[in-house]
Amino acid sequence: SGSNSTSGDVLTIKLSGGTYTGTIDAVGKPHCKGVFKFNNGERYEGYYRNGKRNGFSTYYFANGAKYVGSFQNGEFHGFGRYYWDTGDWFEGEYRNDKPHGLGVQHSSDGDWDFVLCMGDNMETLLSSNNFKHLNLSGQKKLTLEKGLYVGETTYYCGKYVPHGYGR
Repeated sequence: SGSNSTSGDVLTIKLSGGTYTGTIDAVGKPHCKGVFKFNNGERYEGYYRNGKRNGFSTYYFANGAKYVGSFQNGEFHGFGRYYWDTGDWFEGEYRNDKPHGLGVQHSSDGDWDFVLCMGDNMETLLSSNNFKHLNLSGQKKLTLEKGLYVGETTYYCGKYVPHGYGR
């Protein structure tokens, strides 16, 4: 960087691919907390160790998607959530920038899939579509200790209970 600053000072420096604002280590690499703005419009806000993304942070993609979660050695690693610009999102474990192990794929319409991810393969173990035919919520008439209830219900602990609007 060519400055006389010491490690721990907040600086703005040009690096390959963009601009970094944050603290650096003794050899001038991003270290601890900072923001890297890429030339392509992407942005990383979070923690660094020895010049690499490390720790719980957020990566914003130019297409509107974002990842919020753990990084290790510059990659998605550990628990994280990936949000698409469509409103869909995935939460689960990551390894080497990819979902790995168990996770939940959520759609913007409220559906979900419980999945197992191994490498580039994602296998659905359980889906919210499996339960739609059960009609566990909706308008029902219930006889309660205090009288008759007509309104929205939900299925909880083995029985229908009032939920939402009703009288």
